[in-house]
Amino acid sequence: MTSPDGSKFSMVLVDTEGIDAYDQTGTYSIQIFSISLLLSSLFIYNQMGGIDEAALERLQLIVEMTKHIRVRAGRGSTNELAQYTPTFFWLLRDFYLDLSDVSGKTITPRDYLESALSPVEAKNTIRERCAWKHGPGSGEPRTINNCQMSGAALATMLHCFVDAINNGAVPTISTAWQNVVEMECRRATEVAETAYRNAFDTSKLPPDEAALSAAHAKAMKLAQGVFEDTAVGDGEGRRKHERRFLEKVNEHFGDLRERKMAEAE
Repeated sequence: MTSPDGSKFSMVLVDTEGIDAYDQTGTYSIQIFSISLLLSSLFIYNQMGGIDEAALERLQLIVEMTKHIRVRAGRGSTNELAQYTPTFFWLLRDFYLDLSDVSGKTITPRDYLESALSPVEAKNTIRERCAWKHGPGSGEPRTINNCQMSGAALATMLHCFVDAINNGAVPTISTAWQNVVEMECRRATEVAETAYRNAFDTSKLPPDEAALSAAHAKAMKLAQGVFEDTAVGDGEGRRKHERRFLEKVNEHFGDLRERKMAEAE
């Protein structure tokens, strides 16, 4: 698929059980919901028929879901959580709806949603605690802290969330993200080092300081581009791995230069 900025990305479609599965507990449904929401950029809530009292009661589960997710250790705020939640698309199927009010005036799907929520005292709680953007998805990839998630990063996030739930803890987005940054930046260091070694071929270079330095600079520029394209995050975790990558590459260059110059003597 293509995102609004023109970049390509892959879409992962996750189909989960309904929130009222007859053979599961409410706690289990909340856990499945929580994981789905944490991983998704677009969440499709699939329902047969229109919005009625029973549908709103089921929607209360989404309110409960916010108690089982944290952005960081501690309580956190709904507004903070909203930065990480997906677009919410409420799909009503297998029924016909005339989108008009009692006076016959045409209304929008959003107007219909507001009208359906109006008799419910907790409608503001539902709206605010869900803290979701309303409307159809725009084909955007899943991002965390403005970083597009790769398949490996998504798998790491999933592993962290499942571990937290299985251990009776509350899934914490910041903790999972730190693990993703560590994993992706470690991988960026490895592939950047490999790119440097492949680009810096001294076999055809003369034992000349200027020629070696020029080849090193060219290979370093290529390797830094590989690191930038692979690493995620913008904090100390990323900088730590970048420093490690530069130290290893410069150490490798120093060893090769000494060996090459020694051969000329």
